[in-house]
Amino acid sequence: LKSANAAITRLERLPANRAWLGAYDDLNALAEDAAGAIYVVSNVHPDKTIRDATEACELRWADFFSTQGQNEKLYVKAKQVLPRDAIDREYLKTVREGFEDAGVSLPADKRKRAKAINDKITALSQTFDKTVRDANIQLTFDEADLKGVPEAVWKTAKRDAQGKIVLGVDYPTYGPVMDNAVNAATREKMWRAKTNEGGEANLKLLAEIGQLRREYAQLFGFASFADFTLRRRMAQSAGNAKKFLSEVQQAVVEREKKEVDELRAAKAADLSQPQAQINRWD
Repeated sequence: LKSANAAITRLERLPANRAWLGAYDDLNALAEDAAGAIYVVSNVHPDKTIRDATEACELRWADFFSTQGQNEKLYVKAKQVLPRDAIDREYLKTVREGFEDAGVSLPADKRKRAKAINDKITALSQTFDKTVRDANIQLTFDEADLKGVPEAVWKTAKRDAQGKIVLGVDYPTYGPVMDNAVNAATREKMWRAKTNEGGEANLKLLAEIGQLRREYAQLFGFASFADFTLRRRMAQSAGNAKKFLSEVQQAVVEREKKEVDELRAAKAADLSQPQAQINRWD
């Protein structure tokens, strides 16, 4: 962080030329390399104490990035730099839009609120991910329940006091069970546990994040976060995106019904159950 902030100070003093553009790219590389390692550790380290420490670091980096995004001196320099070629032009466009999306051009009170919202969303998203990561869901199965699942997935797994096999819902386990378990109840049990990972607490977090995103968009004069985000993309607006998705749905719905019915028929034949239905866990 000290190195990154020093780089920002140097950028503020550099003349607005192509060398400035390269120096700005170097700043981003420095920050991404430093912060990226922290995010990896927080997601994969087996020690909760270490994960908790890195999560505190993540929030400090989030503050750095949201502050950088509203740096008026850097924004002015980015607007002054003249591109030498199409690559410069595209990069400058991305840089300038990044500053604008962070709220650098908003009035002071709205700019302050935009930064607060960005930092709050980061913290809530971190809690959301942590709730999923630390849920440590454990499911128990008999060997018969795991018929069809490769032994490498469960043979060396721990057992509970009753001798049942204990499995988590991590992807190296979840995928092979869902793809191979003959027992539908096993697949359903695994699917429901994975789908509900994070539970009610995360539904509340999602609702809060949704409200904050809407407020953020409204600071810029947009009705929704979707409109705010899509204005720079090919769809341009939420209305256009919904119209396109509706057209796609109309184009594929009959084919989807046909393919699902083919799957249902295959399941019915395999189980000798004419009335068999296709479920999510199938």
